Amino acid sequence: MKKLHILALGLTLTALLLSGCSETVNTPTAPGLTAQYAPSQVGIRPDGTVDVLIGFSGRMPSRAIVAAGGAVKHQYRNFPIVFASIPAVAMNRLESNPNILYVERDTEKFYSAQTLDWGVDRVDAEYVHNNSAVDGSGINVGVLDSGGDKDHPDITWAGGYSATSKDPNKWDDKNGHGTHVAGIISANNNDIGVVGVAPNCNIYAVQVGGRRLLISNIIEGIDWVIATHNDSDPNNDITVINMSFGGGASSGEEVALQAAYNTGILAFAAAGNSGSSVDYPAAYNTVMAISSSTTADAISGFSNFGPEIEVIAPGSGIYSTYKGGGYATLSGTSMSSPMAAGVAVLAWSANPSLTRDQIRSLLKSSAEDIGLSASQQGSGLVDAENAALSTTAGNNLGSEGGGDGGDGGGDDGGGGTGADTMHVAAIDFSNKRNLNVVVTIHDEAHANPVSSARVEMTLSNGSSSWNFAGNTNSDGEIKFMLIGGGISGASFTATVTNVTKTDTFYNSASNDVTSTNYTVP
Repeated sequence: MKKLHILALGLTLTALLLSGCSETVNTPTAPGLTAQYAPSQVGIRPDGTVDVLIGFSGRMPSRAIVAAGGAVKHQYRNFPIVFASIPAVAMNRLESNPNILYVERDTEKFYSAQTLDWGVDRVDAEYVHNNSAVDGSGINVGVLDSGGDKDHPDITWAGGYSATSKDPNKWDDKNGHGTHVAGIISANNNDIGVVGVAPNCNIYAVQVGGRRLLISNIIEGIDWVIATHNDSDPNNDITVINMSFGGGASSGEEVALQAAYNTGILAFAAAGNSGSSVDYPAAYNTVMAISSSTTADAISGFSNFGPEIEVIAPGSGIYSTYKGGGYATLSGTSMSSPMAAGVAVLAWSANPSLTRDQIRSLLKSSAEDIGLSASQQGSGLVDAENAALSTTAGNNLGSEGGGDGGDGGGDDGGGGTGADTMHVAAIDFSNKRNLNVVVTIHDEAHANPVSSARVEMTLSNGSSSWNFAGNTNSDGEIKFMLIGGGISGASFTATVTNVTKTDTFYNSASNDVTSTNYTVP
């Protein structure tokens, strides 16, 4: 993922959705909501020390670490890795120790945001809810993320753990990303907010990041998950984990995930949001790599892809729970990964005698081929109904008018049977203190405004991008705002990636405009 570049003059940019039905509040300074990032190593301190992960064989090399002028900060319980602080100049000396397998700098990764969300509908989870007793019961799920909103009225937490706080019970989500991910999997099936794919599973918030997302904390979270299988409670064994983050490869992370795999844990991870090769941990063979699809069954323009992709799931414009007891619409493979994980939870709940590998195979064999390449969709789009009930009677969005190819381009959504059609009539920029973009949707006669149409738009300035989604008002307009974006000389491109409305076909070929460029005076 590419790193978010703040625009000149050091202004913090905040993207807001204003007119129409406000669904999205995207804050690029909060990792993983809509912006894209690149991993970075943790820096050397002024005293010359650096944090490292040390893999070893045999006894823990505590004496060698101390002799090198370092100190042990944490020893993991379920794999031979120690987290330590050492003088940077001592790294080569430790690496020459025959009992030490590797010494690697601790690195940072980034988060790859009651209504029936279109994605939950598209994978036919609601059909499973409405036509069976399968709801995720009996399956324990760990969300390795920024924590969870402990008081959210739409999530029932089974427990949690913080690897980022001195108090492991302080896992409350200050970011929002983890709460959004958890809601996709298990938001309660009640009368408020949204419903998750597997609403009655036991969901655990495993806080491995907040302001920063470090490898050392990630593998501590994995260590805690493995430990649930080794304690005195046979009912808390976490068998599914979701990791909606990515970055470069790490030997320590790979060893930890291999240990989780050996324990029988099914791991899911976001493929990444840079439109390139698959990130780690998704690229490890012990993890299911998930790419992202649009409402039009195209691959999302931001989604990474490659031979590691096993299945694809909805990830563009997903509405779910958020911090502060709220809700938000976010886009990214951070959203598609928990969507796929939720489907696996339903399948496992329906077939509790199956092994981890059998569930992994079932998820792929039951997937729907949506016509993309194997590197984009893997085995296809996850299908909760087929995986859990072995039926395909559900009326998913693929058989209804779905609009154009969205982020990934392509043809219409495989339907367009409604009598009404619509198109983009205008994309208008304005600028005062903030940058405003107004998108106007008209009917096919190019005359009448279309209200309550969901518009998805990407705004980019070359080095950064922001995703928006919301519904048009009675004038057929939706207004998006980038606070602090009105910097003289800055250039932006606004692109409408999808428009949807029930029983209305989006005829992108009839658009008066699909993308508009603007330079701030």
